[in-house]
Amino acid sequence: MKILIVEDSGLARKMLRSECRKFLPDAEYTPAVNGKEGAELFTQAASDSAPFDLVFVDQLMPEMDGLESAKLMLEQKPDAYLVMVTANIQAATEEEARQIGIRQFAHKPISTEKMESILAQWSQDKSS
Repeated sequence: MKILIVEDSGLARKMLRSECRKFLPDAEYTPAVNGKEGAELFTQAASDSAPFDLVFVDQLMPEMDGLESAKLMLEQKPDAYLVMVTANIQAATEEEARQIGIRQFAHKPISTEKMESILAQWSQDKSS
């Protein structure tokens, strides 16, 4: 299992990985410090026939924001499972994110309960 965490804050990346590891301790976690790097890592993994199973992407980042990065990822792999993580999302932004294919949303910081809920929904969605 491969998980990509696209987040410019080192602390937020660490917290996401820590919460996720409580439920998926054997997963391989790859960090990206901005949307551009995240899209590049996603593209490389897909072209190597080893795509990410799950992607967490921050909304606001330098160089390329989460929506633009997510669009690039979903153009390459429309069935990719992306979760947008943000401190505050406007209704219009959330609607745009849903339209491009982002599956779930989470507010920072993510609690253990919220991570459990995200992963349960992801598991349910991927098996249907």
